[in-house]
Amino acid sequence: MDLTIVIVNWNGRAVLQNCLGSIYGASQDLAFEVIVVDNASRDDSVAMMEREFPQVRVIRNRENVGFAAANNQAFDVAQGRYTLLLNNDTLLLPGALADSVRFLDANPDVGALGCRVEFPDRSFQTSCYRFTNLVELFMIRLLPLGSVANERLNFGRYWGRQFSEPTDVDVVAGCFLIVRRQVIDDVGALDEDFFMYGEDEEWCSRIKCAGWRIVYFPRATIIHIHRYSSGKVRRAASVAECMSPVLVLHKRRGATVAWAANVILLVATAVRLPAWLILDLWHARRAPAQELPIRARLHGLATHAKGVLRPVWIPNRSSRLTGAVRPVPP
Repeated sequence: MDLTIVIVNWNGRAVLQNCLGSIYGASQDLAFEVIVVDNASRDDSVAMMEREFPQVRVIRNRENVGFAAANNQAFDVAQGRYTLLLNNDTLLLPGALADSVRFLDANPDVGALGCRVEFPDRSFQTSCYRFTNLVELFMIRLLPLGSVANERLNFGRYWGRQFSEPTDVDVVAGCFLIVRRQVIDDVGALDEDFFMYGEDEEWCSRIKCAGWRIVYFPRATIIHIHRYSSGKVRRAASVAECMSPVLVLHKRRGATVAWAANVILLVATAVRLPAWLILDLWHARRAPAQELPIRARLHGLATHAKGVLRPVWIPNRSSRLTGAVRPVPP
């Protein structure tokens, strides 16, 4: 089998239905399987798959075990030469899978591959990055350089840069990340200390350290809604996102560098918080029914403050969620 497509789902019935439709609705010109790991969805995601996509192999979890752990469950039963991590809020455009597999077949030194990603309005979405470091954190978090397109001003993070040819990069986003089965056997699966956010960067770091190339492949394109599931749990997602670069640096550079990164993020959050609160209140007047992110921002600030005294970015293993169920055959 050429490819195993792994999708993690949590209460994403609508987008999951469209995603699976984009996979099966077009001829992919390769042998593939789809494994969906459902993290205890309360909507009818599983029933929808059983009804409309009976060929999908489903792994049903009793609790939300997180993105990394859920993907790892699928890795254990994947049969493809390549494994694709695909977000449930994506749509595959024609040729994305076949072109990616052909490129990997022709370039055996490429261990991981990402593609061009676009928003639903077809505007460009950055999906490749450099590895996080302290200087970069200072430049983009304490200075207003986090979203500028100029390569020099954003410290060479590729932000807004649209490569026209396959390009070697440090990290490709986990919304579409193809990895060789040999790479997973070589460097191991995703690090389950990451519940969501940051696991793709840490994994790409291990892949690159093992001597494999990581390539951004713009000849394949997908559409990505972006943060569909995480937007439903704003507070938890906000804390996970703000702590993910600290945990990545702890894994890659050690406790001292991680502590310094947390201090940088604490100061940056405190400096920007007043402006964020004003913008949140302004948005609230325009959309009164929308949930305000104020509590999530304050909780993120408090978490960074606690990190000055103890490494709160390291997960408490004793509280790790459990409850996985083995795959249900199609």
